[in-house]
Amino acid sequence: MNNFVKDYFTFSRTERRGFRVLLFLIGILIISPWIMDLFIKPKPWDFSAFEKEISLLQKNKKAVFSSKYPSSTKLETSPEKRTSDIYKNSKPYKKYPVIDAFTEEERNIETQPKSESLLFYFDPNSASEKDLLSLGFQKYKTGGIISYRIKGGKFKTKDDFAKFMKFNPEQLQKYSAFILLPDTCASTREKTSFISYKMNEGEVLELNSADSSNLIRIPGVGGKMAARIITYRDRLGGFISTSQLKEIWGMDAELLLKIESYISVDPSLIHKNILINTANVGELMMHPYISKPVATLIVNYRKQHGRYENPASIRNLALVDEEYYRKLAPYLNEK
Repeated sequence: MNNFVKDYFTFSRTERRGFRVLLFLIGILIISPWIMDLFIKPKPWDFSAFEKEISLLQKNKKAVFSSKYPSSTKLETSPEKRTSDIYKNSKPYKKYPVIDAFTEEERNIETQPKSESLLFYFDPNSASEKDLLSLGFQKYKTGGIISYRIKGGKFKTKDDFAKFMKFNPEQLQKYSAFILLPDTCASTREKTSFISYKMNEGEVLELNSADSSNLIRIPGVGGKMAARIITYRDRLGGFISTSQLKEIWGMDAELLLKIESYISVDPSLIHKNILINTANVGELMMHPYISKPVATLIVNYRKQHGRYENPASIRNLALVDEEYYRKLAPYLNEK
């Protein structure tokens, strides 16, 4: 047994020599990184350009901050000091009841009508929810109006409606002229005369000179339709026939038949707004009767052949037949 252990743990001279060499190589590998640092110098990183950019950015930031907040706390003040100053000078939060989903400030802010929205005459006691939203009123206020009417409420004056909507002075000035309610309840006679604002049989209104306040007096015509009539009339240049009202969106044959006895047109008031010798393609397309292909053809023909001598010259265009020319003729202007 002793001989077995002795033979197992005993190394020959060759084995001991190899073991020493192996230990020497392991030691070399361990200290090699330090030896390499003595002979090979690493190339230093150049951060000068980066530091220059950082310095320039900080200067610009300070300049912008100083110009925007000239009287504010200096940037050199420590963050802890600035934070303590903010809390020291801040006002306590205003508490609102949990059941109220809107703050008082939010309720006093009225959403502005969209750029494409039109102001038109309306009666708060009969206007639909869609009409009220089109005027730019917030949805929750529109719902409040509808609920108020369902419960039997009624707005008697403009002041009643303004108080209900919590109008500020600017909003009151904006909408006041379009609210179909009396300013005050001065007398029964005034209220009666206001309610009877619709036209009587036998009265006739000239369309090319009427404004919105005149148009809404026509039985069957509300504020939105009056606004559409005026918008289309201005784009068209004026009406030459009452039948052109059928070209307005929302004007069906039944409504036209109902209002036809109350309206007339004066062709002499037409504005010839198709400038065939000066208008570009976009300007020509603003007229309801001119499409992009026709507008392009008018401009290209003018570039090739020179000015149009008279409105009838556009008959030479391929897309303009006799019927189409008669439709455009009242609005053509060769100047």
